[in-house]
Amino acid sequence: MSKEISEKGVVQGGQISDPGTYNGEKLIPDIPKYGGRGGSQQAAEHYAATDFQSMFGRLPTKSELAQVSAAYMSDDPNVANVSGGKAFVGQYYNQIQNSPDKQAARQKDEYKKNAPQHYGSIDQMFQSSIGRAASDQEKEHFGSLMASGQLDAYQLGQFVNQLPESVRKQDKEFRTQLSGELDTQNQQYFSDKVMPSIQNKFLQQGRSVDSSGYASALALAAQDQSNNRESFLSNLSASQYQNQTANARGDYQDTLNRYYGNQDYSRDRNAFMADRTYGRLNEMQDYNTQKQAYDQYLRKYGKRSNGVGQMVGGLIGGGLGAIWGPTGAKAGYQIGSGLGGAAQTGIQGY
Repeated sequence: MSKEISEKGVVQGGQISDPGTYNGEKLIPDIPKYGGRGGSQQAAEHYAATDFQSMFGRLPTKSELAQVSAAYMSDDPNVANVSGGKAFVGQYYNQIQNSPDKQAARQKDEYKKNAPQHYGSIDQMFQSSIGRAASDQEKEHFGSLMASGQLDAYQLGQFVNQLPESVRKQDKEFRTQLSGELDTQNQQYFSDKVMPSIQNKFLQQGRSVDSSGYASALALAAQDQSNNRESFLSNLSASQYQNQTANARGDYQDTLNRYYGNQDYSRDRNAFMADRTYGRLNEMQDYNTQKQAYDQYLRKYGKRSNGVGQMVGGLIGGGLGAIWGPTGAKAGYQIGSGLGGAAQTGIQGY
């Protein structure tokens, strides 16, 4: 059975099966037949439904028909008030079309129609702030707001910069930039404060600053600084400092000063470093004692060292020390080469 939609509603098999609804009320199925005299109720409903359909493009509901048809009644039972009825239908049409919800709907459609004019600038804003293009939903939403004048480019930029993915991107870029600056700051602090303090401590104890123990102390201090820097960076966000790295560097300097004891390498810190250094030296002495016994065994059978162990140990130690910087790499190389060389002394061919 064929089915079509007409201005009267849903037509199926030549009959109106569903005339449609308006505001939840069913429309009348058809224009009432003309009946009775010209000024009768039947004639008024016929005129009213006809004019209503002509102006609205649909038939009225039952309540609308009762409201409109009354305007077609006149004092003369033989003559309908057609002109007065038409005027009433026109007023009713304007009232419906100019209602706040109808005006808002038309305005919304207009904004949506003009939204594509702003898609390019929206895409550019998302790309520069987040590194991706705006989605279709984002372009339609923000494009309509910009077309309506409720949103400008500055406000859109402020909103996009507050999105979680934009905040993560800003934090990452800020930490990357600051990391390099803190490396330089670490090296300067190490050269001006940490290294002289360790050197003075060794000289006061009558120990050589050319020893592996001294190099080990420097490497341990450099590693501490590196760990301290990473800990500081991990808790940073760009919003904390309004993307001003100078302010963050100042806080990091305060962190270093507190860590090492006010403005200098504190006594407690010196004692701590000395304990670590002595522990390291004791380990090396124990190793050398065992190595000497092993050397005697090797020499008994004519074995000898070719220096490869020293080179390999130095490269490994230098690689580990390089996580801090040039000074750390140098110290690491000295320690590694010393241990590697000791391990290979008296072993021929390795």
